[in-house]
Amino acid sequence: MGVFTTRKNDKDQEDNGKTVSFSDYYMRQIGAKDETTGDERPALKGQVEIRPRKKGEINILFVCLGNICRSAMAEAVMRKKVEEAGLEEKINVDSAGILSVHEGERADARMRQAAQRRGYYLTSISRPVKMNDFDWADYVIGMDNSNVEDLKDRAVTDKHVAKVHAMSEFFSPGCDNDYVPDPYYGGAAGFELVIDLLEDGCGNLMKEIEKKIKK
Repeated sequence: MGVFTTRKNDKDQEDNGKTVSFSDYYMRQIGAKDETTGDERPALKGQVEIRPRKKGEINILFVCLGNICRSAMAEAVMRKKVEEAGLEEKINVDSAGILSVHEGERADARMRQAAQRRGYYLTSISRPVKMNDFDWADYVIGMDNSNVEDLKDRAVTDKHVAKVHAMSEFFSPGCDNDYVPDPYYGGAAGFELVIDLLEDGCGNLMKEIEKKIKK
């Protein structure tokens, strides 16, 4: 793949010092175009297919490492808050993982059990983040600093980078945590903490979005 010297704007980019169209840059940057011939690689087309969205909608993507604990739980918490506010037609919620190791799997059984005790039902199926997620989403929210850095590394444009947030940005003042810890290798208390943090953070995110919708 060529060396892309800078992230400039949505109209043009520099490829080894030459200005190229953004669409060509975008395809090459993610490896969906062959470096030498410029031909599209069919196996990677799903990375750049446009995710449909409607004008006026707000789309949220929650991201953790494997998409089987934290981000799956965040999706469920946020969906419930959206439903309670009667804004299903305005707000769409999804989740994904940095890695594809659990792709196609349901959420971790321990996370599902903890969620059910709190009135949530996790129905999401693990999948990795794709480049087209950055175009679809208005908020791309990582559960910890590592997730956030990985997401920013994958972002192609400045607009994409600007959409990336840490979940902790939405925690209430005075919260003892500055990220959502991964409960995978811990006990039951870790899963309960995840839900506590996400209920707080998603509640504040919901307030922010409702203000935007009312404008």
